[in-house]
Formats: sequence, C-alpha cells, structure tokens
Amino acid sequence: MNPSQRRLLVLGVCHAAALVVVAGHLTFTMVGQHELWLERSYENRWAFRDVPTRRGAIRDRQGVVLVRDVPCSRLELHYRTFRRRHPCGVALHCAELLGAPVGPYGEATLLDAFRRCLYAPLEALRRDAGAELARDRRYYLCALFAGLTDGPGFRGRFRVLSQRLIERLRRGAQGVVTTALELDAQRLEQVFRARLAELTALDRQLPERGGRLWGTLEATRLAAGKQRAAGSEQPAVERRPLALHQRLPYDLARDLASKPEWHPGLVVRPSVDRPVAEGLAHRAGSLDSLLGGVSPEWAEDQERRETMIEQVQTDLDEMAAADGELSEELRARVRGGLERQLNAHLMVHGRVGRTGVEADQDPVLRGIAGMQWVLHRRGAREVGLWSSLDVTPGEDVRLAIDLRLQSRLENALDAALVEYPKGQVAAAAVVDPVSGDVLALASRPRLADRPAEHKTDPALSWWTSGHIGSLAKPLVLLEHLDAVRHGRSTHDPRQFEACRGSEPMAQGDAKFKRFRLRCDHVHGELARDCVAALGESCNYFFYQVAEGLGWAGLQRAYARFGLWRPPRGASEPIPDGFQAHVAGIPAAALPDPSWDTTSRDLHRRAIGYGLSANVLHLARAYAGIATGRLPELSLVRRAPETLRSVALGVHPDDLALVREGLRYCVERGTAERLHLRGVLAKTGTAEVGQSKRNNAWLAGYVDGARPRLAFACVLYAVPHGRYGAAAAGPIAQRFLQAVQDDPKLAEEFR
Repeated sequence: MNPSQRRLLVLGVCHAAALVVVAGHLTFTMVGQHELWLERSYENRWAFRDVPTRRGAIRDRQGVVLVRDVPCSRLELHYRTFRRRHPCGVALHCAELLGAPVGPYGEATLLDAFRRCLYAPLEALRRDAGAELARDRRYYLCALFAGLTDGPGFRGRFRVLSQRLIERLRRGAQGVVTTALELDAQRLEQVFRARLAELTALDRQLPERGGRLWGTLEATRLAAGKQRAAGSEQPAVERRPLALHQRLPYDLARDLASKPEWHPGLVVRPSVDRPVAEGLAHRAGSLDSLLGGVSPEWAEDQERRETMIEQVQTDLDEMAAADGELSEELRARVRGGLERQLNAHLMVHGRVGRTGVEADQDPVLRGIAGMQWVLHRRGAREVGLWSSLDVTPGEDVRLAIDLRLQSRLENALDAALVEYPKGQVAAAAVVDPVSGDVLALASRPRLADRPAEHKTDPALSWWTSGHIGSLAKPLVLLEHLDAVRHGRSTHDPRQFEACRGSEPMAQGDAKFKRFRLRCDHVHGELARDCVAALGESCNYFFYQVAEGLGWAGLQRAYARFGLWRPPRGASEPIPDGFQAHVAGIPAAALPDPSWDTTSRDLHRRAIGYGLSANVLHLARAYAGIATGRLPELSLVRRAPETLRSVALGVHPDDLALVREGLRYCVERGTAERLHLRGVLAKTGTAEVGQSKRNNAWLAGYVDGARPRLAFACVLYAVPHGRYGAAAAGPIAQRFLQAVQDDPKLAEEFR
C-alpha cells in the first residue's frame, strides 16, 4: 500500500468514525431526547391567549339593571418592552447609559435624549468603556435606529444594524454612530418627532387633562431603577402590565391597535368596564355605596385564584390532552403551563368585588376566565387552535331593592334635610315585614360627599353614637307583658308611681342610682296604663318596668328582636333572633347591635340608652311587631321556599297591646303631628355625648291584614330641641305619601 493509499484509508476511517458519532448523536437526540425536543418544538409554536371574564349584572327587584359589564378596550403599559423597543423609551434609557443627565419623561426631555443618541461617539461603544456597559449601549442604539427605519421586521433590522456596528468597531472606525451605520440623521429625527408627537397626543387624550402617560412612565422608570439598585435583575414593576386607561375611546383604540409596531409596549386589549347604569345616581344616590366596587386582583388573592383554577381542572386536563402525540409527562407540563397562564391572567385581568354587594356576592358574580391554546408560526402569526376553555360568565344577582321605592326614599331624605346644614348624617330603611327583603336603604351624606370620619355607610353603621332612644320601649313593654303573663320577675303595673315629669323619680335600688330619672312631660296616672305610657313615651313607666325586669329581663327583651347577643366567648347560646349576616352586605360593613357593657345604668337602658343599632336592625324589629315573627333580612332577592323567620314567642294579646300603644302614638301621642293614617309607629329621641345633641328616630310599619312595609329612619346628632317626630318624622311622612300617590305602588305596597 503506497503512502497515498494509506492517507486515503486514514481519512476514510476518520470520516466513518465521524459519521458513526453523528449518527449516534442524532439517534440519541431523536429517540433518547425525543420528549425534550418535542417539548421545545411545541413551546416555539404554542401560545396561550386569555379571554376576559364577564361578571354578572346586578339588577333591582323588578329586573332593572343597576350595574353590568360593558365590552371595551383597555390600554396597558408593558414598561420593559417600552424601554427596549419604543423609540421614546429606548432614547431616554440610552441617553442615561451614555452618561447624559436625564430629566423626567416629557417632549423636550425625549427630544434632547434622542439627539444625544444620534451623535453618540463610537469610542463610547468599545470595550474600553466596560464590556457590559458597551454592550448595553450598542443594544439600545441599534434598537433605537431599528425602530425608526424601514425593513423586514424589527428583529431583522436590529440584526443588520448590530452586525454592521460590530464590524465597524472591529475595523477601528471613528466618529459618531449614525455615520458609521450610514444612516440619515435628519430622516431619523423626522420619524422620531412623528412618534413623539403621537405619544404626546395620546398623553393628552387619556385623562381629562395631560400628564397621565408621562407621569406613569416616569414613576415606573424610577421604581424600576430603585429595584435594580436593590439587586433585582428583573424589577417587579416591569413584569406586570400597568393599566393606563380602563375604557379607551373606540377611535383611539382603533388607531393604536391598527399599528402596534409604532408603539411597542403600549398594548390594546379587549376588556370590560363596569359602569353604574345611566341615571342611577340621580334616582338612587345611596346605591353607589351599597353596590360597592370592583378592583383588580391583589397578590393576597392567591387562595381565591387557586380555588378558581381548581374549578376548571377537568377542562385544563382536556386541553393538555388535545394532541395525542404528547406523552403523559409532557401533558403534565402543558397542564402546568396552562395553570400558570390562567393564574397570570387572573393576576393581571382578574377583578374582585371589594365592597358592598360586589364583595358579598363575588362568588356568584365573578365567573371564570377563558383561555385559548393556539398554534402560531414565526412572527406570532396564529395558524391553528389546539383547544379552548370557554369563558364561564358570572351569574346575575337580583337585589330585593325596589328602585321605585329607593328613589322615593332618597327624595324624602333630601326634602327632610333641606333645613339642616350640609353634611347632616341621616339614614332610612324600608323592609318587607313578611319576607325580610330590604326594599330601600338610603343615607346621607352620599359616598361622594362623605367626609373622612364616615368610613362606613350611615345606613349600616351609626355615627359616633347610635343610641336608639324610645324606639326600645315597645320591645321592653312586650317583655314586661310576657313576664306578667308567665310569672317571671317584674313589678305589678298597678303599683307603679304616677309620672311627675321633671321631678326625679325615687330609685328603689341604690346600686342603680346614677342619673336623676325624669320625664319630658307630666303624664300623671297614664304612667300606670301600658298603652298610653307607650303612646306618650312616658319614661316613668319604663324606669319602673326596668327595675322589675332587671338585667336579665332587658336582655331577653332585646334578644327577642335580634338586638342583643352574649359577649363573644360567653357560654350562653346565641339567641335565635340574632342575625349576624345580611345577604348582599359584607359582614365587616354591618356591625352587630352594640350593647354598652361598661354602663350599669339599668333604668336608662330600658329607654334606649347604652344600645346602638342601625336603621336595618330597627326596621327588622318593627317588622317583627307587625307580623309576630322576626324575618331574616336580605339585600338579595330569594326564592319563597328559602325565606326564614323566627317566632317572637309571645301571646297574641300582649302583642295586640303593644300595637295599640303604637296606634296611640300616631293618633294621640308623640307622632300625632305627622298624621300618619294607617300607620303604627314610635318616635325616639336620645341625647348623645355632651354636646346637647339628639339622635332623632321614627320607626313603624304600614298596618294591614298583610303588612307590606316596615321602616326606620334617623337623623344623627341633630341640635338639641329637635326630636323624633320633628326631625325624622318628615322622612317617613313624605315617603309614605309618595307611595300612596302612585297608584301602582299604592296597590302593591299598601
């Protein structure tokens, strides 16, 4: 074998060995690493597209829409993309890297930053300036010019400019970057000015006045800078999109969506807005507070998101199994990706009811987000659909609120407050005595006008002190009559002292002696007649009732109507009449009736001092007097078979005496001036604090074979000398008259 043959043999053996190695590697890649490369192949072609959730609508009793989702467009800022792709963001950050002083985002600042980039010296791009800094400077300059020149896609233009720049630097070129890249500086500046002008116009169109876009960009830039300085390579503020506008005008959304390559980082997405129905604020000014609000998901809502994802696990499994080529392991990875994408969607686009009905009924209203698993080609062009998880819209919630009654109650409240200063705190409630439906609930000041001290709705929580005054007397009288009937501890009314008005009553037990017990008027022998004592609101009578009942009797009196419960942690059972939650109202927004445990004043407790409650609690109590059963209140309308109530457990004759006392109050007693015909009611006045002010109350119900309306209204802290009939009475008077004047309402509710 000659030398040439030997060399050819060696060369052939080497080629054969190389072929064996390549074939072995390909076999291992295709067989041994099949799953890995298949997954990478799919990852390059898969895309998960989320679909916004639609919350259910909230309607009134008659089906009138109060609030609902409306399809719209949402403008988001993806700041990382903006600073790396949008010419304005790139110019500002590039100028900062070049060492130039950079001001806040704005037209003049961006134009100055662009000119500094336009004439950046090539020396600043060499490794002598620092390898990492030089690399970042080269990236931002190439990204800036790629975004302002024409060519086959941003990535293609960027690659060409980057290779050209590196080649010029390798050859040792001198001068400025635009000369080295053979770019027309004047043309680039013209294009940049056009992009900047569009961004400036967008800034002026977003809010009512300019500055929203620039301000958000600057705040995000500063926040990201602080997070990088703290060691974060990917600042959190850049990972999550920021909402610039929730309901973008159609023309603006169309223009931005039609040329997304002009403004990278500004993304128009299909979204929903949730406006209150047009005209609702005028007709029912308190409903904005009751309906509550919706806000985006918080990090603390992770448990809620996990619960929602669990609800669609079956659908996610079916999506992951859409391609039969995938193994079980790969399907598990796909399912994990779907879960992460859905969780990310909820983090960005999820909406949670935070207050009011939106919060309490959130599980019903929220629905489930949808998702589409699509196949795309290079350039993110979609070419197919693997599978889809359809949106599950939230269910509608129908409130017990009747918008017709609500608007009339609002008007009555406004009319009664005309003579009071702005900011006077007042509230009124109307309920169905049989079903417990809350038909109307109004308060002042409204949410928009509410000062800082009114953190909760006055209709739900009392202001400073919620003492109910003489509204407590029918409840105490009923317990007294029941105690007499069943022989429990109480005084014999035939031995009661006559009322001596302002002359203090002698207190039989020294341990209760604290206040000088007086009455507003001299009622004389009426203090021995329970019906007249209730109608005339005689304190003498109820002081003596309190002494006979003692603390245990008063607690029974209020517990019967849901106005007392044992302290938390106590061994006593919670009374049947106590209602801890009203459907439609978050538990945190509706405090329990408050029993002042520090006060040991037995006598005054019998006339409503030391006991605070709101208009809903009192309307419910008087609904119990109307029907003999205490209804379960609800702001949400319920099916008839789900209605619940608790029997008062008293003799009908005793209940009839209490009702006669309420009739006496309206026809001859403290509410006579109101001329409330066909209504049984009680006035109440309670002094609050040391400021010589009163809580003025009126509560009652419309009498009939089947009572349809029970009500309570209050003005908190009115000037001394204004009492229940004079202050709160006109609210009920005007409301009931408005109902009577409307033939349909009169037929339905009278």
